[in-house]
Parts: sequence; structure tokens; C-alpha cells
Amino acid sequence: MEDTLVYRTDENCWKCGRPLVRLSPGRDGWDYYCPYCEMLTLTRAEAAHALANVEEGATGVVVAVQAKLGIVWDNGKQP
Repeated sequence: MEDTLVYRTDENCWKCGRPLVRLSPGRDGWDYYCPYCEMLTLTRAEAAHALANVEEGATGVVVAVQAKLGIVWDNGKQP
């Protein structure tokens, strides 16, 4: 498995409002991770867009998946 780099962003988690980190490359189609909620997730704007554009007949959209990633921070602690 290749290394995943983690970058601080100005995007906030739709659930807790804290900063998201961007994964490069993404994980299974997910580009953002909330280290506080431990979720692969969408940004607030992406989640709002997805929820506003639910296809007819669908019951909802997935905006996050629980995942615990082992991240080594350059400053020794979360952003």
C-alpha cells in the first residue's frame, strides 16, 4: 500500500465543524478525513450539494464513513 500524505485544510467537518485534512491519494474515493470524528467524509459544501441533489427515488446520500486512520502529525498533535 502506498503512503497517504495528509494536508491541513480550511474546510470544516459537516458534523463537528472542526478542520478536515485532505488525503493524497484519497481513500476509496474519499478525499477528506476528520481526525476528531474519525470519519472519511465530504466537506460541508460537498455534503450540502449532495443532499440538495438527491436523485429521485433515493432515500439519501452517504456523506461519511467511519474510519480510524493512524496519522503521524508533523507537530506531534492534531491540527
